[in-house]
Order: sequence, then C-alpha cells, then structure tokens
Amino acid sequence: MEISLPPLAETCGLTGAAFAEGDRVASLLLLVEGGEVCRRDVLAEEEPKLVAEGRVLCRWTQHFKPRDSGPGAAQLLKMTTEALFLELAGEPGTDPAEENLPLLHFLALMLERKRIIRNLGPDAGDGRIVLRHVPSKADYRLPPVEMDEGFFLEVQEKLGVLTERLPAA
Repeated sequence: MEISLPPLAETCGLTGAAFAEGDRVASLLLLVEGGEVCRRDVLAEEEPKLVAEGRVLCRWTQHFKPRDSGPGAAQLLKMTTEALFLELAGEPGTDPAEENLPLLHFLALMLERKRIIRNLGPDAGDGRIVLRHVPSKADYRLPPVEMDEGFFLEVQEKLGVLTERLPAA
C-alpha cells in the first residue's frame, strides 16, 4: 500500500518561520470540511497554539531535515505502510500519540505479514506490546488496544480517508 501525502513543509504553518535543520516539527493530518485531507506542520513548541480546522486523523513529531532536491526526491514523497508506521510510532522508547494507537496496531499487523515487524508479545513489566522493526532492530512499545468492531471501523475510516481521497502519485 502506498499513500501519497504532502511533503513536510519548509516553514511553520502557524508562525511562518522557516524550519532549521534539527527543529522538532509536529505534523498533523486533518480531515477538513468537504472531506479533504490536509497536512499541517508546525514547530513542536507552537503546536498547543494551533487551532485545528478539522478532525485530527493522526499526529507525529520529527526532526526537520531539509529536502534533497536531487534524483529520487519524488519517490520519498510516497509514504509506504512501513514509513507511515515509523513516522507515527516516533522514536523508539517514546510514547506515540493516543489517537494514533489503533492505526499503529493495524499497520503493525500488516507489516507482520511482510515480516518487517515482529511481535515479541507483551512486556512483562508494563504489559505494553513490544514490536521489533526487523530492518533496524528497533523496538517499539505500544499500549495494547481492544481490537473490537469499533477498532476496525476507526481504522477503516482513517485508512479510507488516506487512501481514497488523496490523489495518486
């Protein structure tokens, strides 16, 4: 599965200030009026001031790196299932945003089938599910979620918004 998302902005969507290499940037995917999906990138410290103009589908933080404009740069704009999982999960050892947990667990299930993620089971200490990203050997610990009908309906809605309403690359 490939999802086309707008690339990381070069400037803060709130202040207009240019991002510098290494800045912590909060990215949000929003479902706005009319069913359109838009992305907002702001400095992480400015995020509390952001008034979302739609429903937040997911959010993550990352360190800003200027885009390479060389060959293959367009390919980097295609977000694969693996890349989406890694973006939403954040740095190993950090807690992902609560609203991203259902989507993260679902993406992990998809990646388990491809042997990109290995489920190591619950951590004996805190009960979190330990997921190993096989290529990098990084471990991600996610709080368990109830995989009931509501779980799958929520994930279906988010994936539907991301895959059906965005233009193909």
